[in-house]
Amino acid sequence: MLGEFAYCPKCGEWTYLGGAGEGPLCGHEVERVSGSLLRGVLLEGLRPTAVVMRPEVHDVVVRWRMWGHPFVTWCYPK
Repeated sequence: MLGEFAYCPKCGEWTYLGGAGEGPLCGHEVERVSGSLLRGVLLEGLRPTAVVMRPEVHDVVVRWRMWGHPFVTWCYPK
């Protein structure tokens, strides 16, 4: 099972958190990003910070949302 990633403000980059009970590889305090919160932000039409989502990725997600759910296809159903 793949572990989580979180943002380390001290390093200024994303770090791997490893599996259950493991800490971040960088050893610093990290900020976790909730997928549910991120989906809510996108559904509200807000732009997350560049740390959470690159602006060009946001633009693609918003553009594809016009045709329904951006990442829901026959391969990845709702």
